[in-house]
Amino acid sequence: MKSKRNLVDAAIELANNQAEQTPEICSHCGGKGETKGLFSTTWECIHCDGLGYTGDPVVIAKRFKEALEQRTKKIQQLGWHSSALTKENDVLKLIYPDWEQKIKEHYEQESHEKCRSRFD
Repeated sequence: MKSKRNLVDAAIELANNQAEQTPEICSHCGGKGETKGLFSTTWECIHCDGLGYTGDPVVIAKRFKEALEQRTKKIQQLGWHSSALTKENDVLKLIYPDWEQKIKEHYEQESHEKCRSRFD
């Protein structure tokens, strides 16, 4: 019974350690994944294979997966925000059918006030 409990505790501890691990940034390229070559060219860093991270490949893969998921969520949020703005714009067009003319008049008046001189 005691050995089973120790195995479970060890497995939980190992899982926590793996979840908390972050890949080390490559010391040769500084995490950019590129190094300078001849004549101002850039090459993939041979120490990190152009990834910018060194260490356990599983940890690096998890890091990239998390980054991909975060970016996917951000793109979805921007899409939802864009559709909400489009709906709001359509409502405003219904409320103010002559909005294009009003905007044109506003900018004409603004440019006239900005560009007029004392001698006009």
